[in-house]
Amino acid sequence: MKVARSLACAVALLAWSMMPAHGFVYRTAHGLYRDCAAGTSEHSAAAQQSYQRCADYIRRIFNNWNLNQDNGVCSRYYGDELPKAYVDYWRVKGLGFLSGTFISAETSVNQFLDSEKQPCPTPDLMTNPP
Repeated sequence: MKVARSLACAVALLAWSMMPAHGFVYRTAHGLYRDCAAGTSEHSAAAQQSYQRCADYIRRIFNNWNLNQDNGVCSRYYGDELPKAYVDYWRVKGLGFLSGTFISAETSVNQFLDSEKQPCPTPDLMTNPP
């Protein structure tokens, strides 16, 4: 009985460890784009929930991307601007159904962020001393 309980605990722990640690995970760029676009064009509760899921996912990727940048490199967009800017970027670039299906959501966000790199603004030390 003790062995069976230990085995059940081990299986449950393994299954729990394989679950996504930080919320919803998108597989394709098309799915992420669809949720982001729904929230920018519709105002229903379901669209807003999809938009929030999209925004949370993009923020997680953004935080990781930001940590991997050299000093002095920033993104043109951040915070609440990210989902709308992501949709605008892929509308212009053209994320078709087939290409959106074969590109991962993470790759599509990283491509978007890489396209928005810019030098970080430097504070004016005369008006804002350290």
